[in-house]
Amino acid sequence: MRNILFDNKHLKEYGAYGSIVGLLYIASLWYFLYWSNYQTPHVLFIGSIFFMFLIMIYALKLTKRRSENYSVWMMIIAGQMAVAVGIVVSLIGSFILCSVYIPELTNSSGIDGSLRNAPGDFNVNNSGTLGLIFYTAVIENYGAAAFISAIISYAVKPDQTQDKTPVIFEEPAEPKYL
Repeated sequence: MRNILFDNKHLKEYGAYGSIVGLLYIASLWYFLYWSNYQTPHVLFIGSIFFMFLIMIYALKLTKRRSENYSVWMMIIAGQMAVAVGIVVSLIGSFILCSVYIPELTNSSGIDGSLRNAPGDFNVNNSGTLGLIFYTAVIENYGAAAFISAIISYAVKPDQTQDKTPVIFEEPAEPKYL
């Protein structure tokens, strides 16, 4: 039996939605790094909200599919795969933008560098800025998007009584001995 989660059509879909949500987060990160002000970290959280809402749209799209007869577990797994692609894209983009906008990224010269108006001990060697960027790129994005994907899969999908356990979760049958 073939697994529909890993065919080319679905892999392209995970890549497309994951790339779009990752690029939206990168756009908010670019705005944050372009202004490089201590009073604008909320922009990163707005990027995580965009990340969450686009994953929600993808999960809603999955609930409307009748031809593939997605079960709730299959929808959750598909949502998690799109989230994983989005996090990888946002991490790669975050590293590239940090390399461009924070010149002392790999230099440990002790310059407090990139954020204007930051308290003195907050940003030693840019650790505060990098921590904020990469924590929101991984933990915030995963937490919000994975949660909304699971909630939408359970709350919106009609007629869950006909769902079957996906093949990946089925236990193998006991061999019959004669």
